[in-house]
Amino acid sequence: MVVLQLSIIPFISIGAVVPNILIILLVYFTLQYGQIYGTILGAVLGILFDLVTGGFLGSTMFSFTISGFIAGYFYNENKREFYISTYFFLVIVFISATTNSLLQLLLNTSEIKLAVASLILEQSILPAIYTAIFGLPVLFYNQRKRAI
Repeated sequence: MVVLQLSIIPFISIGAVVPNILIILLVYFTLQYGQIYGTILGAVLGILFDLVTGGFLGSTMFSFTISGFIAGYFYNENKREFYISTYFFLVIVFISATTNSLLQLLLNTSEIKLAVASLILEQSILPAIYTAIFGLPVLFYNQRKRAI
């Protein structure tokens, strides 16, 4: 999945806005297995991403770990199917993706030349919206599976 995120997903970017399919994967498994699982999975995905990209080691690991931890707050064993098969899944993906993008922005940007509001909109919220849109197939698949 890390290789897919780095090789194919940039081709479907809109301007500088790129969806993060790893966040969708992270949220899905966090809602299935719980907060601790999501936090550990976020750390593993993040360190793999850092190692493959050769970027600042630990920044993606930190942001994915926090995103998995936040998504874990929505874990409830009794409502697992509800969260994964309703539009609430997209809300959780949006929250986790916004957190991830904002932490990445703060950790990896050495100079902030734009206005803060513009920077947060362009670098955090728009990629989170695009990521949530990419979560629609997961949502539709789980709705279909739940109906059967």
